Formats: sequence, C-alpha cells, structure tokens
Amino acid sequence: MSPTTNSDAAMHTGMARIPCSDNSPEWLCDNINDLLKSSRSVDEEGITEDLDACIEAELDFGTAYALLRSRWSWKCPSCSNSEYLALHNPTSGRCTCILCLYAKDEMGVEIPGPLNVISDPYNMLPRRIWDLYANRVVPFSCSQPPKCTKCSTITQQPPIYPFHAISHSWAQYRKSDFSEINQNHWEVPLPLYADIYKVREEMLQKIGAEYCWLDVLCLRQERKDKRKEKERQLEWATDVPTIGNVYQLCAGIMRYFNGLGVNFSEGSMIDSYHWLTRAWTLQEIRPESLMYTGAVDSAKYPIPLHAKLYGKSVPCLMLRQHLAPLAQLARDCDSPNGCSILELIRHMKARYASNDLDKITGISYLLKSVTLPVYDPAESIESAWVRGIVHIRYLLKLEILFNCPYARRPCTGEKPAVVTWIPTWKDLMTIDSPIVTLARPTLPPSGEPKHVHNSKIKALNVLEYHGGTALEYCSIRNVRYNEYVVTPMAKNSAHATAEFGFYSTHSENAVQAPQIPNGSKYVLVTHGNANTDNFTWVVCRQIDAKVNDLSSRSRQWADFSRSLQRGVKVLEKIGILMTDDSRVLLAPNAPFYVQKEPFCYFI
Repeated sequence: MSPTTNSDAAMHTGMARIPCSDNSPEWLCDNINDLLKSSRSVDEEGITEDLDACIEAELDFGTAYALLRSRWSWKCPSCSNSEYLALHNPTSGRCTCILCLYAKDEMGVEIPGPLNVISDPYNMLPRRIWDLYANRVVPFSCSQPPKCTKCSTITQQPPIYPFHAISHSWAQYRKSDFSEINQNHWEVPLPLYADIYKVREEMLQKIGAEYCWLDVLCLRQERKDKRKEKERQLEWATDVPTIGNVYQLCAGIMRYFNGLGVNFSEGSMIDSYHWLTRAWTLQEIRPESLMYTGAVDSAKYPIPLHAKLYGKSVPCLMLRQHLAPLAQLARDCDSPNGCSILELIRHMKARYASNDLDKITGISYLLKSVTLPVYDPAESIESAWVRGIVHIRYLLKLEILFNCPYARRPCTGEKPAVVTWIPTWKDLMTIDSPIVTLARPTLPPSGEPKHVHNSKIKALNVLEYHGGTALEYCSIRNVRYNEYVVTPMAKNSAHATAEFGFYSTHSENAVQAPQIPNGSKYVLVTHGNANTDNFTWVVCRQIDAKVNDLSSRSRQWADFSRSLQRGVKVLEKIGILMTDDSRVLLAPNAPFYVQKEPFCYFI
C-alpha cells in the first residue's frame, strides 16, 4: 500500500453491502468515523439530515460512504474551516441533491439534452467516478472537496482532486453481468475469467489510488430498456468524443495490455485485441512516469514483447521501445503547434477498432479542435469524416489540401458535385502508398481568413485560402508512372514555352492510386516560396461559378455563388505534385502567368 494512502479508509466488500435502512444514523456516523479516523457527531448540523436521507433512499453503506466521505473529512486549506456542509435540503421542496437523485435511479447525474456540437470539449469532466475505498460508482463531484462557505478568498471551484484512470484493451471473448459496484444500473462487460474485485485490489495496493475512472463502470453501457438506452445515447454523444479528457486530467494511468484484469502475456504485438494495436488507446497515452502496467509481476521488468510478422520472428523489443513512438505522438498532440493530421492518420490506420467511426472520433479529439462533433453511431463513416474536418483548425485543413496526395472521389451513393479537397476516408485507409512527410503549411501573410468560421462556408465544406502563389494556364502530361511534364503558358510570344519536370509523392502503379489526367488549363497553387524547399503544388481545375452554375447544386451553393467577389478563384483539387524547379517558377520575373497571394475557394 502506498504510504500516502489511508489503507484503513478502504472498507471490505461485505461491509459495503450492509443496508442503511437496517441501522440508525448513529451507527452510520460511528462507522464512517471509524473508517476515516474522524470524530463527527450526529448532533452536528446537517449530518443527521444526510444520514436520514441515505436511510430513506435505501442505499447500502458503501454508497452512503462514497457520497458523504469527501465532505466528512474535509477541511478548508485557507481558513481551516471544517464545518460539515450538508447535501440534503428537505426544506426546499423537491430536493435535487445527489442523495435524492441517486435514489431515483439517476445515479445523481443529470441526463444531457441533445446537441449537435460540443462547444467546450476540453473542459468537460467525467460524470462518474469509482470510489475505490467504498467500491461504489458515484457522481464525479463526490470525489471533490466542497466549496468553503466561510472563506471569502475562494471564489472559484476548488482544483480537481487527484484520481486515477484505467486504460485497457477489449478482450475478444467477454461476459456481461450486473454489478453492485454501480448499483446494477447496467451490465458490466468484462473479459472471461476477469475479476473486477482483483482490479480494485491492484489499484489500491499497487499505486495507492483512492478514486478511479473505468469506462465499463463509469460510462453507461447498452441497455434493453428503451428509456435507458436513449439516456445512454445522449451521454455517449458528448462523453465518447471527450473521453480523452479523463486521461489528461488524471494523476496516473493503469494499463492492462491483454484485457481488463487479464494477466500480462508476451503475446504477439500485432494481435488485433492487444492494447498496442487498438485505436482508442491513442487518446490514453501519457508520459511513462505516470503510467503503470497492471496484472504483471514487477520481477518481469523490463518486459520483452516477441513479435511475429508474416510468420517470421522480428528482433525482440522491450515494451518501453514499443511505447516510445506513442509517447512522442502524445507530446506532439500537446505541443503548441499540435500534431500533423496526416501523421495521426498514419498511426490510426495501423490500429484496430470496432468500426472506423471510433478512429475518426479519436483523431478529432487528438487534434485539439475548438469544437468537436457529437458521436452518432448511426452516421455513415464518410459523413462523419467530412463533419469532423469542419471542426479542425485552419492550419490542419491546409495540411490536408497541400500535403494529402488524394483528391476526393465520389463514394457509393454520393453525388459527383461533392467537395474535392477532402479525401475520402476509404482512400486514406486503403491506399497502400505512403504519405510522404512534407513541410507543414504555415499561415499565409494575410493570416487566418475572417470568414473561415462562417456557417455557410462550413456547411458547404469550402476552404478559403489567400496566400502563396498560383501558376495559371498550365498543361500537364504524364510521361511515366509518377512523373509529369508541366508546361506553363508564356505571357507573350517573345518567350519560349518551357517544360518542367514534376512528380507525385505517391506510387501510381497501384490500381487504386489516383491519376492526374493529361490536359490543359490547369491551375497550380502552392504555399511555398523561392526561399523554401520540400513543398507541394496543388493541381486544380478552375470553375467559372457563373458558367458552371454552382447554384444548381443547392440553395446554399446558390447563395455561395452570388457572394463570390470579382477575381476570386473557385478551384477543384485534382491532386498534388512536387518539382525541383520551384525556385525558377517562383522567381520574381518568371515569364508565366503567376499570381501572388491569390484569393481562392477550394470546393
């Protein structure tokens, strides 16, 4: 047991099951005092009312202990006030305190209303927490000290009290049973032969945890009851996309690599149910100093993982070596510049999930967007992917535009008139050719467009760009595999027509790889300049909004078409190319049709 943990405050399972209704307030008070080594009395204001409410609600002693103990042993750090602050207020008509809500089969947690967007995703706290001392799941607020009513210096909520979290992989074979730990509110899915009580024991003894967040206990699971299932869906809409907050806020993480409570085994690294290969665990990475490995003998450290790829053994790597790139990815996500979206997709592509919607949800969270889309399991994968792109930061959208080699191709049932700068999720997950790491775009001189958050533009998934350079009236001819010849039109007949060698950043001998067709009147747009290297040119076709009649797509497109200003380019992305002749093309006196800092709408 950790020296910082009060082992005597953790009650036995049998004691937690004792009904409060079988005992008096005095008995409850004395036993809570014994566990917390305190000296509260039923004569203190508020204590008898709270204990009577527990008895009336027919709670067991474990639940009552979990609901009350943060207030029972509380002491204000500023003014040393230790006055008991009651939860129950019977004189206020219909009492909405946690004790009464818990008794009404709501677990003391308010059911959220339907939402379309999560407006403040990274400040959301867990709804519930597993009190390991009481072995009961209670509202998260019960793990936090109350706000002092006497100390005038404390005007805000107290800081979050430390709690731990469990990160685990889903086992292939599971069982689901009701549990007294969450008051039988939903069935708890566990791996076969796993024991949740041994998980509690390990959390208490190995890392000295007091409170713990575990998804199967603290997050509603599927129910047959229609009303309960509706409540689960409403919670999941906001809680699933922000589940990473739990692991960012917690004091430490216990990992179970082979399933919750399952003993660690040196199995294959590429097992689709191993912790290292699951999509959700990307959100659950923290520095190694804050992570612990569960169900493993400490004598086995450092832990080797023997991997087999295509039936052949590969060099044995230590577990820490497998975790190193994930820890680096977590640091990149937390950095001021954030993580590359294409690098994140590369990591996620190699992982397994129940469905790709989980991968898209995980990517959206890790990109630290200002807003997040809600989780909707009924939504199609491609629709969820496009909706997720709407919420990401502007620079990440530019990264997709300039660094992703794939233009969007219509999916099954999708109209041809869809935006082209967002590749399909299917292409990103199935095309084998690697995405080359290129220089990430920076904000253009004009900065982030003022209209980038315009609701009409976002609804159409139009990307506004004002910067870089555009090379107009270009002819493109494919000469071999991924090699092209680009011929910009000369400004006048006095200049000879020049040809420049371009190449694509992906292999084009794959059946599913997109090709840039031979043709003329292409527009090439870049974010680089003559002083930088390793940047790309986006190959586009320009649309004349008045001739091509964007308004035929929908009323929203009609409004967009009418709002276009003179000189604005409306472009469809075809692909991206690179060249070693960028300095010549971007030279100040280049004899081609070059436009500096063009105003473009990519559709």
